[in-house]
Amino acid sequence: MPFALVGIGLGGGRLISHEAQDRLDRADAVFVIEPEAVARPMFERVKGRLISMDPVFDEITDRGKALEVLAQRVFDLAKEYAAPVLALQGHPMVSCAPARHLLRMFGDRGEPVDVYAGLSSIDMLWADLGFDPVSTGVQIVNGAQVSRLGPTMPAVILSPGYAPRSVAFKDRLAATAEMVARLISLWGDGAEFIIYRRTLDGPRFERLTVGNLVGIAARPFLGDILLAGPATFFPALPGAKEVAGHEDWGAGACLAE
Repeated sequence: MPFALVGIGLGGGRLISHEAQDRLDRADAVFVIEPEAVARPMFERVKGRLISMDPVFDEITDRGKALEVLAQRVFDLAKEYAAPVLALQGHPMVSCAPARHLLRMFGDRGEPVDVYAGLSSIDMLWADLGFDPVSTGVQIVNGAQVSRLGPTMPAVILSPGYAPRSVAFKDRLAATAEMVARLISLWGDGAEFIIYRRTLDGPRFERLTVGNLVGIAARPFLGDILLAGPATFFPALPGAKEVAGHEDWGAGACLAE
């Protein structure tokens, strides 16, 4: 059975496709990245071996290099199994460097890779905000690509606390402060920052000031999305749902519909 990249959606059994669940059930080895950050219902029926790839992030602090090494280790270990799978939160082909590396590696060896789609958090972002990014216009980058942003459109930044947890906290603070400085240089002191996280219970919006935005460096990088842009942008989104009601939560205020 070919190696498979399986999207497990947002981590809940209700948000994984039947095909993806069936492939997990038939796997004899399931490689998982950050399993503690993913709800586990879809793994309950898995008879194969669950293999955490977390140790890579403890060994290598450069995230780009860590993801390359992770892909290489999965590639090497996959040879030992008849039906191996890499389970990935969201969609395997949405902002997922290991998937791209593995497609290239198996392609160079002339071997096929099966890809099972999953619901990504960025898909849910559009639905929860109630707007069409194609008609509205936004920039989408990950936390390591903020330097590519321009001032003409607001930004959606995937995994803004980009450094692995093994990186020293002071170094993560410095990296995040550099990111914030770049965003302020684009939109000035009037820039607005909102952290979005989609859970099985629904969306969480966290409106942040510049001061507590730097604090996201202390959070796990997986699952967070940062919305940044002029303060006039988010309220003016066509069809955007009204965000109201304040409740203290973490570094900012939780904004619920």
